[in-house]
Amino acid sequence: MRTNLDLVMKAQVIECITDLSENTEPLSMVDMPVPEPGAGEVLLKVRTCGVCHTELDEIEGRTPPAFFPIVPGHQVVGEVVAQGSEVSKPDFGSRVGVAWIYSACGECELCLDGKENLCKDFRATGRDAHGGYAEYMVVPAVMLTLFRKFFQMPKLLLCCVREWSDIVR
Repeated sequence: MRTNLDLVMKAQVIECITDLSENTEPLSMVDMPVPEPGAGEVLLKVRTCGVCHTELDEIEGRTPPAFFPIVPGHQVVGEVVAQGSEVSKPDFGSRVGVAWIYSACGECELCLDGKENLCKDFRATGRDAHGGYAEYMVVPAVMLTLFRKFFQMPKLLLCCVREWSDIVR
């Protein structure tokens, strides 16, 4: 059940693979439904999202998105505004980061060794699941990085933030 959330949000999307030398405006601004968190997921109000060269690779097809339209963006800082079932942390209002790894199985040898990006079930934020070029996004709670309150602006949210997550916990 939705409370205090708009039912529609603005988002920038990639609608197809394109050559940037021929199309200088590869993103489209669209209205989309605000996603609802499922089991194990949280809904974030996106506060900021970095720009990475990976978005160019997605637009031009070097690492093609799993579906279209897709909301790119994987260097996200947001605020938890809703929790799906089976989620008790992070708390509402927590400031969290979302990096390139959207999800992985969490059980294979690679995941247990901290190499989730090599897992056969790896999914990338903004390529295999909607990313942060939107007002809201849904993310598996276990993949978030919680920022301490003393950080004025999280500066470690790079593509490698999962490996550095203990620095900011």
